[in-house]
Amino acid sequence: MASGLGGFLINNWLAIGREQRKIFSDASKEFRGAFIEIQRLLEINPPRDPAHPPEGWQNANKLVRKFYKEHHSAIIGFEPFIPWHKKRCFRKCWHEYCCYDKEAGYETFSDYELRPNEEAITKRELALSRIKKLLKFARV
Repeated sequence: MASGLGGFLINNWLAIGREQRKIFSDASKEFRGAFIEIQRLLEINPPRDPAHPPEGWQNANKLVRKFYKEHHSAIIGFEPFIPWHKKRCFRKCWHEYCCYDKEAGYETFSDYELRPNEEAITKRELALSRIKKLLKFARV
């Protein structure tokens, strides 16, 4: 009888673990999906001739701003699935991605603005690297 009860408890515990992993996996897929399009667009090489940019090409600042609402919604939806001990780092990565200004209390996206003698590709690579940091939290 004791071994039957022990077996039941172990099976129940394992089933709960499988269900939690499935829920996290589904949330991770949805979170990663919110960043697919911006990753694709950021990976387009900058134009050789500024008068004729490739189709879909925009500078990093415009892209990050364009997708901000979608990404912010994804952050809000995925954050409850982040373990408590990783939430602080997750928020830090999000604030770094959107260049959050603590004093002003809002996102500035200032790191993605082109300054004189800077190349657009470096800003695009910066945005991509920050997206990849966020997506590490969604690994299955």
